[in-house]
This record gives sequence, C-alpha cells and structure tokens, in this order.
Amino acid sequence: MNFLSKTIPLIVLLLHVTVWKTNAQKTPNLLYIITDEHNFRTIGAYRDLLSKEQAYMWGEKAYVETPYLDYLAHNGAILTSMYATSPSCTPSRASMFTGNYPHTVKMPKNGYVLAHNVPTLANVLADNGYTTSYTGKLHLIGNPKPMWNPEYGYGFQHKKYMFNGGHWKKFGFNPDGTPKVASLNSKGVPNTNLNGADEKTFATDWLTDRALEFFDAQKNSKLPFFEVVSFPDPHTNNTVRAPYDTMYPIKNIELPKTFNLEYHKELPSWKNPEIDFAVDKTTKERKFKKGFTPEKVKQKMKSDISQYFGMVKCIDDNIGKMIQKLKQNGQLENTIIIFSSDHGDLLGEYGRDNKGVPQEGSAKIPFIVYYPNAIKPGTVVNKAANNTDLMDTVLSLMNVKNYDANTTDGRDISPWLLGKKNKDLEDITFVRYQWWASVITDRYKLIFDKSKTEPWLIDLEKDPQELINYIKDENYNEIVKKLAKELKAYGQKYNDDIVLDAKIKEQIDELI
Repeated sequence: MNFLSKTIPLIVLLLHVTVWKTNAQKTPNLLYIITDEHNFRTIGAYRDLLSKEQAYMWGEKAYVETPYLDYLAHNGAILTSMYATSPSCTPSRASMFTGNYPHTVKMPKNGYVLAHNVPTLANVLADNGYTTSYTGKLHLIGNPKPMWNPEYGYGFQHKKYMFNGGHWKKFGFNPDGTPKVASLNSKGVPNTNLNGADEKTFATDWLTDRALEFFDAQKNSKLPFFEVVSFPDPHTNNTVRAPYDTMYPIKNIELPKTFNLEYHKELPSWKNPEIDFAVDKTTKERKFKKGFTPEKVKQKMKSDISQYFGMVKCIDDNIGKMIQKLKQNGQLENTIIIFSSDHGDLLGEYGRDNKGVPQEGSAKIPFIVYYPNAIKPGTVVNKAANNTDLMDTVLSLMNVKNYDANTTDGRDISPWLLGKKNKDLEDITFVRYQWWASVITDRYKLIFDKSKTEPWLIDLEKDPQELINYIKDENYNEIVKKLAKELKAYGQKYNDDIVLDAKIKEQIDELI
C-alpha cells in the first residue's frame, strides 16, 4: 500500500485540520511523547527515507506500519540525524530535560539523581504560566522503582502518574485511587510479566488513558499545558498484550546481515557480540551461557523482535488516540507534538540487542516535530543534532524568552525546523558513553574508545552497516582533521572527561 492510500483516509476521517498556518499563537501547548529504547527503523516515515536494505533489515515482511507517527512526520518535521547525547536511559533523559550534557549535570550513567537546583524544561514553562504534567517513566531519581508520585517533580506540577523507573507491563489502582503496578508474582511482588494485561491495564494503554484524562481536564483552561507521556516500552523485556503479540510472526523475521555470534578481538568493543554470552574470568574469552546454542540464540532474538514490533504498533495506536482526543477537544491546532526516545535498540545487529554503542541502531533516536502553526508539512532535516538541543529549540518555538539560556549547553535548532538559514548552526554533534566519545555529522562518525589503540571513522554513505574503519584512508584526511578539532574543542569547553582522557587526548592531537 502506497503512502497516499494510507494517509489520505487518515487525514480525512481523523483530523480535518489545516496543517500549516502562519498566524502562530504565542502560547501553544506542548505534548512530548517519549518511548524507551526505540529503533528508528520501526517507524514508517523513517523507512521512507532509507535504502531498502536499511529499511527492511529484518526481512521484507517484517516491518511495522505506523500511520499516526507517519502523519505527524509528514505534516511536520522529521530529523534524520538526531542522536542521544548518551545512549542510556538516565543520561539521555537528563539531557533532554535540562539542555545539558550528562556529565555537566553529574548524570553520566544510570543510578544517578538529578540535582534539584538544575533548571528543567518543566521549571521554565511552569514559571511562564504553563500547567505542567508528567505521565509515565522518569528515570532521573536513582534506582528506586517504581516510586510513584515522587516528592520532588522537577517542575512538573501534576505527577500522580509519574514513576521513577521500571518496565512494568500491567498497571492499576489501589482502593484509595493511587496508581500501582498490577503485575505480581505468587508472593505479591511486582514483576514485568503480562499477568493478563488488556487494553485497559497494559502499561502503554493505561498511561495513554491517564493522558487523555489530563487533556479533558485542560479543555476549558485558559492556561497552556505541557504534558509528557513517557512509555516504558518498547524496552525489554519483550512482551506485549494481545492481539499485538501475534501480529508479527517469527517466520517472517530475518536477522540483520550484520548478525554474527563470533567473537572478534580485533573489533572495537561495541562490535563484539554479547547476547547470551558469558565471560570466562580467567581467559577473558566469551562463551555461550548455560543452555544456549547458536540456534537458540537466533530463535530467541527473532522472538524478541516479533514482540518488539508488537510493542511499537501498540504505541502508535495509542498515539492515534491522543491525536483524536486533542482534535475532539479543539486543542490540536495549537499543540506542538514532539515524538522521540531516550536511545535506540540494536535488535540483532552485530549479534547484540539494547544500546550503549555508537552505531545508528543504538545512538540515533527518532525525532518528529508537529506544529501546524509554524512548521511546513514534509520538512526533512538532514543535519546532526542531539537531545541537549531539545530544550532551547522548544522554548524558541514556543516564543518563551523568560529563562536564562546560559544554563543550557544545547543549541536552538528551530531554524532548521522552520526552514530558515542560520550560519551559526553547523551539521555536527557529540555523543558520549562511559568509555567512548564521538563527533558526528549527517554522514561521518569519528569515535575514540579508551580500550582501543586507534580511533574509528565511519562513512555512513559508503558503509551504512558501519563495519569499515576509514581512519587510515588518505582520502579522509581532511575530514578526520576537522572532526578531531571539533571534538577537542567540545571536550575542552564542556570538560568532557572521556575526551580529556590522556590516551584519547593524545590520539586526537595526532590527527590534528
């Protein structure tokens, strides 16, 4: 089915709105939808912009139709090179809500607590007259889980349905009306099993219903609102309620061409497969965990991908519910809708799942901005950015000036979204993770890893599978030199301890 045949009925039947107006209002609402561990290739609007090999890496029959996310993208802006500042939950979320690099707000990895004196996007909007609300997973307050309705809400006034962490599959209510995890084991302890979750209790559906209630509550308010809906899916564990659990048969799923269960010492650590491997403490070699064989690993991965696709489909359907509710309430035309994720999921590439590496499937995140009053439909931004840029960009789009821009590290990239030229905005960004740091453009990645003897240069145009290191190719000397200079300047300006590591600093200086 082609794009027009899919989207025209959607537009006619659901929305009936003018999607691009010039008379932008000064106080738009903001709906920010976040998923957790979301591979951008599972979204139709992103597949439309990729080669067939990259778009259908799990097989020609193995893909998810996402009409509602596609609608937002085709009638707004889609960023094709948006990255998590660090492909891990807590540091990425700290960046998106504060506009700062994780290490500058002391949030380098999971388990850390964001200081209460760090201004957040919600703080700024609350100070500017917005009603602020958070529904779903926060993951900024250390390890306590689920921790409903935390005492300090980082600027979010309505936080009854905010929880700190966990990937529970079934939610419900206590007798007093407070929320609870409703999936319990035989001893009454919360777990991540489905436990009979249905369209009213499954996490994605339950959180969406809470957001719909908030939209209704704000329908007659004179104040604009900022609502975050943060879904814990499609993060592992890979389970989803019926009928989504059977929508994507394992028989149709292929493993990526880069799927490889061999251990290659010569490759960077991010390309060493680790799924279902154990490490021998004496020899440091990897071997299969007890009970696993190569065939079992492959079948497990295919099953995980099947359920992952189901989770994505469930998310898209629920985004459709939010769009329809906003339309019914007369709120849609004056609401900015942003869809993104905290990081990606490799879904079998290089024999791995999850995140933590600089490859596209892990570090790149979807980023879609729908704002009919200002953004021209069909806007595609092919320039690199990261989610430190979210806060300044959103506040600029919303015409909020009552905040100190010096409190953020990020950039205002709204000119790209609005189709305006800005000589100060460069196609370049920076991504870091516990032991590696990178400088990235729309085409190139230069990566330094503390554990390796030489850096890696990836050319996404020539090698989209990211298997070739071009660092010694003389044809790339100039681009390597430029990128190394940019990374050094970033490291010095923001005191990045990875970039300033003695070994990496020496490698950078040798390239310059």
